[in-house]
Amino acid sequence: KPEEKISEKQICEEREKRCLNNNLQECKNNKWQTIEICEYGCNSTSFTCNPAPAQAEKPVEKPNYYIIIFLLLLLGLAGGIFYFSKYKK
Repeated sequence: KPEEKISEKQICEEREKRCLNNNLQECKNNKWQTIEICEYGCNSTSFTCNPAPAQAEKPVEKPNYYIIIFLLLLLGLAGGIFYFSKYKK
């Protein structure tokens, strides 16, 4: 009586990929093996790890208008003092 070989149930196709939570897995020898742990999540469409989010650009710092106004007032005050001291004698 010939021995019957018990066939293993096929779990996955060789080299097939899938995402399981944040793990990118590949089928090797009918077993799922994690090939990469994705820090920013696994893309189950492309079967790749998601890239890091783009860094938000720093907003351009606006000049401090209070300092400019203060300096202009100070300059005007100094000019006024100079004018009155020289021409109002």
